[in-house]
Amino acid sequence: MLKTICKIIFESLARNMGALCDFRLSLAAKCWILLMLSLTVYSLGFISFKIFSWLCKCFEDNSFKDLYVAVTENNVLKAVCIINSNPQYVNKFKLPEGYTPFMIACANANTQLVSYMIQKGAWINVKSKYGETPFYLAAFYYIQHKKWKNATCIRELYYAGANINEPAKNQITVLQLAAIFGHTSLVKWLLVKNANLNICPHPYLLARSQGHHETASVIETRVKIKYLPY
Repeated sequence: MLKTICKIIFESLARNMGALCDFRLSLAAKCWILLMLSLTVYSLGFISFKIFSWLCKCFEDNSFKDLYVAVTENNVLKAVCIINSNPQYVNKFKLPEGYTPFMIACANANTQLVSYMIQKGAWINVKSKYGETPFYLAAFYYIQHKKWKNATCIRELYYAGANINEPAKNQITVLQLAAIFGHTSLVKWLLVKNANLNICPHPYLLARSQGHHETASVIETRVKIKYLPY
């Protein structure tokens, strides 16, 4: 009798333990499925985010490239339209060239774009990878185009706070550059704006060495006036 009772109890416990194990297995399976679903949703979300970010970057890169081309080609209307939506592009460097759209506008002496970009927060004294400032680039345009009489671009930069004495990586200032190429009108303008004459090699010697006697004479007169005792 006792043996029979023990057998019944044992069988009952066995059935209960089996049910409990089935329940635990079923719960674990559900948890595992739920975890897999969560990971799948997260992965899909992450992939979607990456695709969206990539598309945005492509659109952004294309817009910036369009702006750079528009500025290079002096397409003022197109450049202004892009800048209106993306003012941060004004100071973005294009690699490997190492110039911003603002610097290119200065290099083209495009006063309209330069003035507009300054209003949009263009960095006045930023430097290219060659050490050129926007003013340096604008001044070099005038040096290359001696017959170009419109000097509004360098004036715009000057009154916006450009440093007219900042040299490029070659340690040549705009005044020295103008002296080397014999750009007398630019030399006169720079001297009126108190460009630094205490530089080596001296602009007077540079102008003389290149045979630009008129330019050298202007500098010589300025030096004599500057150091004349009062």
